[in-house]
Amino acid sequence: MLRNDLSESITLNGTWDFSLGSSSQETQIQVPGCWEAQGFSKFAEGPAYYQREVTIPEEWVGYQILGEFDAVSYACEIFLNGKKVGQHQGLWTPFLIDLSPEIRPGEVNTIALTVYKPGERFPMRSTLAGFLPDVATTFGGIWQTARIRALQVGIDDLEIRTDFQGGRLHISCQSVGFDRTIQNGRWEIRVFSGEDLITKESYPHFDQGRLDTTLTVDDPIFWSPENPHLYSVQIKLLDQDTTAAQISERFGFRRMAAEGDQLIFNDQSFLGRGILSWGWDPDQIAPAYSPEQAREEMRRVRQLGFNLIKLCLFSPNQVYFDIADEEGMLLWLELPLWLPEITPELRETIVREYAEMTKLACNHPAVVLYSLGCELSRVVDSELLKGLSGTVRDRVDDVLVCDNSGSGESYGGLAY
Repeated sequence: MLRNDLSESITLNGTWDFSLGSSSQETQIQVPGCWEAQGFSKFAEGPAYYQREVTIPEEWVGYQILGEFDAVSYACEIFLNGKKVGQHQGLWTPFLIDLSPEIRPGEVNTIALTVYKPGERFPMRSTLAGFLPDVATTFGGIWQTARIRALQVGIDDLEIRTDFQGGRLHISCQSVGFDRTIQNGRWEIRVFSGEDLITKESYPHFDQGRLDTTLTVDDPIFWSPENPHLYSVQIKLLDQDTTAAQISERFGFRRMAAEGDQLIFNDQSFLGRGILSWGWDPDQIAPAYSPEQAREEMRRVRQLGFNLIKLCLFSPNQVYFDIADEEGMLLWLELPLWLPEITPELRETIVREYAEMTKLACNHPAVVLYSLGCELSRVVDSELLKGLSGTVRDRVDDVLVCDNSGSGESYGGLAY
C-alpha cells in the first residue's frame, strides 16, 4: 500500500448522505460501519448510495490526490463531482483511487459511492464472503475507515522479513514520485526496541528508487505470548536535508514450526490452545474492532485458558492485528474460501485478495498460522490450490501454512 506518514490527509469518516435500494428516501449513515448495523435492511444487496462533500485545500494544487478506502463490501464505483473515477471489488482489503483528474483544490467537492454487497448480482459463493453469511448475514457498505490524501512522494511495497535464528532484518520498499524529483536523495533506516534506538543506517537513493537491504539486530528479544516484545522500523526518504517521505512499521522476532506432531515455538515445545472466532458481533456485524474491543476480547480469551484465536474465514481490520501483537495473542488466519463456486472472475479475485490479505498480516508477529480456506473440495483444483499456496508462502517466514483444512478430504479435496 502506498504510504507517507508525513503527508496531509482529510478523513472521510463521519456522516454521509445515504439511500438504499429502490427507495428514493435519502437519510444519513455513519462511516465506518456496515448499513445492517445501523438499522437498514439486512436483505437488500444494493445499490447503496453514499455521498458527502469535502473541501480540498487550495495548497494541494500539484499534488497527487488519492482516495484511500481500508475496506468496502463488496463492489463499488467511486464518483467525484459527478464523474466516475474508479471501481473496486473485494470484501476485505484496502484500495486507492486516483482523484487527481477530477479534483478541484480550493473548492467544495462531492464524493459519492455506489455499493453492492454479495447477493444476486455478486453471488456469495463467488465473492470470498467467508462463513459469516451462513451463521448470520452478509454485510455491506464502507465498513472500515476512509480518507483523502495528498502526495508528492510515497513509499510502496514495503516488505519486512525477520530471521529468527540470526537476528537479521531484511527490508525492501519502493519510492514513488509524482511531481517531485528527488535530488541527492538517500534512504535512512532506524530500528527501535521499544523506545530505544538500536540501529541507524543510511543508503543511497538510486534512480530506480528501490531499497533492498539486510540489517542485524544483536541479541534480539524474541516475541512470545509471555513476552510480546515489539521492535519498530522507521524508513525515511531524504531529499538533501528534507524528509520527503517516512513510514514506520512494527515487527517481532519469533518462529512457529512443526516437528512431526509437535509444535515448536521459538525452538521450544509448544501447546496451542485455540478458540474459534467467526468475527460475529450482533451489534456491529462487520468485524471492525476498536482497540478497546479487541483488547477486551483477547484478555477474556486468555482468562479462559486459550493462547490462540482462529479467525475462521474472515479478516478483521488492522486494529485487531495490532492489539494481538501487543497482547501476545497468537492468531490463525484462515483465508475466506469456503464452498466456493469457481468462476473465471473468482480465480482472478482469489489470487489478488489472498496476496493483499497476506501483505496486511505478514508483518504481525501474532499471526503464526495461515490456511488457504476451509474444507476445500475438488472444485479448488490443483492448479488453483498450488497458486494460492505459493501466493501465501512467498510472503511469510517462520510460520505454518496449511493448504487445506483437516477435514478437506471429507469433501474430496486435494492436499497440495
